[in-house]
Amino acid sequence: MTYRLSRVHELTGLDPHRPADAMTLSAARLARRLESASFAP
Repeated sequence: MTYRLSRVHELTGLDPHRPADAMTLSAARLARRLESASFAP
């Protein structure tokens, strides 16, 4: 788990341990799921 969180930080510049960054990452993940669902056949 630590590796994955470090990798997220490395790729996005956002720190999942900071509440504001964690909310941004969560919102982005939700937006991605909604986008994928809207293009499903």
